[in-house]
Amino acid sequence: MNEARCDFHPDLVRKLREGDERAFDALYQSTYKAVFRTAYLVLGSPEQAEDIAQDTFLQLWRHRGRLQEGPLLPWLLKVATNTCFSFFRRKREFLLEETPEPRNPHEVNPEDRLFYHQVLETINGLPKRQRAIIALRLLHDLSEEETASICGCAPGTVRATLYQAKEKIRRHLGAD
Repeated sequence: MNEARCDFHPDLVRKLREGDERAFDALYQSTYKAVFRTAYLVLGSPEQAEDIAQDTFLQLWRHRGRLQEGPLLPWLLKVATNTCFSFFRRKREFLLEETPEPRNPHEVNPEDRLFYHQVLETINGLPKRQRAIIALRLLHDLSEEETASICGCAPGTVRATLYQAKEKIRRHLGAD
């Protein structure tokens, strides 16, 4: 899944900088899901992720005149991630909530469902920075440099943090 590469619309960004509401709507439509997913993985709550996503797009509109040339999604993910970190500072713990059951319960076998719940439990036990880096590197396939820029750390820190998170997940799931 490489959503990070699909939002480079220089004409839309230029129009947004000029205050074009249709450009804002088009950019919102093309990037909302990625922003929401990132906030959800970091915070664990769909309601709070929705709040973060809405706040992120409010910031986009407020700061539209100062946008730089280039892909918009990394900027949006940085705003969303920083807002998630602010939520963490105010609250102690966020746990991923179970997602709604699929429409057809026969779509997912019980073993896969159990494994999914074990993965969620493991992710819930990770520190917030590891959760954010997992979302940015694995969900959005951002480079180490892009992830480092968003998280405000060095690329080596991203690499080490991702390694530590994967090791914790492997240990918890009993994988070798």
